[in-house]
Amino acid sequence: MNDFTTRVYVVEDGAWWSFRAKQFIEFFCAAIASVRSGEDYELPENNRLKGPPKCVRRIDGDDA
Repeated sequence: MNDFTTRVYVVEDGAWWSFRAKQFIEFFCAAIASVRSGEDYELPENNRLKGPPKCVRRIDGDDA
C-alpha cells in the first residue's frame, strides 16, 4: 500500500469484502496471529459487499 491507498478489497470464494486501509492493517495483523496459533480467521460480515465494487476490473492471462 502507498499513501494513496484508501480502500482494500478482498475476494474469497467469489465473495467481496471492503476495508479502509487502516482497518485492513488491523484485521490483517489479527488474521496472521490467528493462523500462526493454528486457529481459523473469518472476514467480518459487516465489511462484506453484495458484489464486486464498480471500480474493479478483471485481469486475465499474462497481466494477472
